[in-house]
Amino acid sequence: MGGSALIGLLVGVLAAFAFNRHVGSRPERAREYYVLTLIIAALIYVVLAFLGGASDWAILVEACGVLVFGVFVLLSVTHDPRWLGIGWLLHPVWDLVLHAPIGPWTHAPEWYVWACLAFDIMVGVVILRSITSARNPSP
Repeated sequence: MGGSALIGLLVGVLAAFAFNRHVGSRPERAREYYVLTLIIAALIYVVLAFLGGASDWAILVEACGVLVFGVFVLLSVTHDPRWLGIGWLLHPVWDLVLHAPIGPWTHAPEWYVWACLAFDIMVGVVILRSITSARNPSP
């Protein structure tokens, strides 16, 4: 694992820690924050594709990602809030399958892909843990 990967993972962990702490201090708005940022996480890749001179196909696929993760948001609102956490936990698959160093596209900086991976996993875990805790309160 190279230096940019380690830096990215560290940035992602620190950003997720700060973000989850901020959201935790505003529990009445937590769902809004987590929903909005999942959509933003997907939109960032569309912007990076435009700015990075990616092919039309790559831009289209990245735009479809916004729709894919929008489905997780919709499912979390209409069916079960766990879908939001699952969406966050699946976003790293998007990061790694499509973007360097594993995927074929290079419009997202490698450090950002690793940062996004760490951020997404930490946020997804916090969401699912908070839902589980709310459903199974300690005696």
